[in-house]
Amino acid sequence: MPSSTAPAPEDSALVPGFVRCHLPERIPREAVFALLLTNAGLSAGVARLLRLSADRATVHPDLRLAWRPLARAVAGGTPLYTAGAMDNKPPLFELLNVLAYLSDGYLVVLTLAVGLANGVAATCLWRACAARGHARVGGLGALLFLWALPLANGAAVNVRSFAVASLLFALVSRRPVVRGLGVGCALCFSQHAVFAAPVVAYDGYRTAGRSFDWLRRFLLAVAGVLLVAFGTVFVVWGGPSLVGAARATVGTAGPYLLAYGPSAWVSTATWTLATVRMHLRLWVVLAFALWGGWLVRRRAAREPTWGPAHLALALLAALGLPLAVRPFVTYWLYPLPIVSLLAAVGIRAALRGAPAGDGNTHGSRP
Repeated sequence: MPSSTAPAPEDSALVPGFVRCHLPERIPREAVFALLLTNAGLSAGVARLLRLSADRATVHPDLRLAWRPLARAVAGGTPLYTAGAMDNKPPLFELLNVLAYLSDGYLVVLTLAVGLANGVAATCLWRACAARGHARVGGLGALLFLWALPLANGAAVNVRSFAVASLLFALVSRRPVVRGLGVGCALCFSQHAVFAAPVVAYDGYRTAGRSFDWLRRFLLAVAGVLLVAFGTVFVVWGGPSLVGAARATVGTAGPYLLAYGPSAWVSTATWTLATVRMHLRLWVVLAFALWGGWLVRRRAAREPTWGPAHLALALLAALGLPLAVRPFVTYWLYPLPIVSLLAAVGIRAALRGAPAGDGNTHGSRP
């Protein structure tokens, strides 16, 4: 009697032979989960477009007041990063912004791109944890990240989603070129990625056995991305645009950090009020993240060498620094993946009833 799992001849005949020989008999669960996470982020972008079309949401102020007028000016012939088309965002985002404007659906393209970036970020968060032996807690953290995105206005057009996705992509692989490409792209989307770049570099350096050759190749990859991004500005719009890009993205960093507010040191009262409001909005995730962070800190204190616990805590500190610069809602997208991961640690510990000193509460192999 033939096996019940064997396909019937008439059914298999419906699939061309060249397709059958290239398709696996069973789709890996990892691929299905990755597709689920990516599509969830993309679906959030579609949902935002529907809310915008129904006047139940408004476009991000930066999009309305800065990015769309800039793209319109560039499309009309004004060189990028010159008077009339000036912005402090790095080249990769500005190039995406202009290309989206040249398409038939400016807002649709950018919103879906942000949704895709959020889905990729969730997938890379899970895969980065899986590469370190903690796939289950990473998967839960990725789901929590997607769940918390609306609380940080994560579906709105912003640069942070692209920067975070690039940084998490860098952490999926140990290869220096891949990490360098991810970090370079993050820097070309948002200057605040500079806080996390040393952590990603140091993790790879320690994982590679303190290899200076690894570090050299990593830095060359980062430099290559920067060269391509800024070189594109020079090739398309000329020398004045390149000088303007350097001034806008790097030269204004000092005043942006120190002279303007609200921040932890300028307009402190406004910054404090906005920070408290965001803590109240995210209190469920933050409560579990506090518990998970304490468990991970205990684990890090017991580990004699650099490991995943140290990496998580270092990334939390690095990606939390932009919140001192600005308390705005979308700035919480920087630490949100790590906060969600620590919340997953706390939730798993609570569900499993593990004692505080159990080192296995922050993750396990699938």
